[in-house]
Amino acid sequence: IHAQGDVVVDGLVMEPHNGAIALHAASNSAISGRQPGGAMGYVLAVGQRPSESAVVLVAETSARMTLERRAQQHESIEALLATLPSDTRVSLLSADWLTKPLGVDLSPAEARAALPRLDEIISAGSLDVGHTFAEASELAKKVGAQSVVFFGEGQSGFRYDAFQTSTEAWQRDDLALFAVSSGAISPGLRRMAAE
Repeated sequence: IHAQGDVVVDGLVMEPHNGAIALHAASNSAISGRQPGGAMGYVLAVGQRPSESAVVLVAETSARMTLERRAQQHESIEALLATLPSDTRVSLLSADWLTKPLGVDLSPAEARAALPRLDEIISAGSLDVGHTFAEASELAKKVGAQSVVFFGEGQSGFRYDAFQTSTEAWQRDDLALFAVSSGAISPGLRRMAAE
């Protein structure tokens, strides 16, 4: 539901996230809600979890990503794409010291078809954390995504630590970060995803 402020649902005050509140309940049940202090209810919905309409996937292609890790990365991306509703819009970026869009605003099936292009990229160079997360953020804004899923280790190859700056920017933009790795996830990436 779209809401301008908090809504009381089953006695709990729920805060909107990006102007919306997700209501969760058993299938085919109705839920009502009201504004705190208001006497009139204004929400009635079938209790199904809404699906995200857009997501950005970032695949690390730095030299740290061995052939084995890249193969596991491919499998993880395919597994995620297989679970997304067909109307979800997917954007895919490769990332090392540069980023390269491999597909923007694709269906999950189209994103799966773009994975061979990702596999063709040779793992090389270091991961530029600041550049990668700035580009992922800009793409997320462009396509209307609220979540970014990073596939890789997230180990910065540069002397400066851009995780804190990236975290602050993402918090301002209200973006969620999820990290998936077949190896060790860097402490900076783990902290950024948690925050």
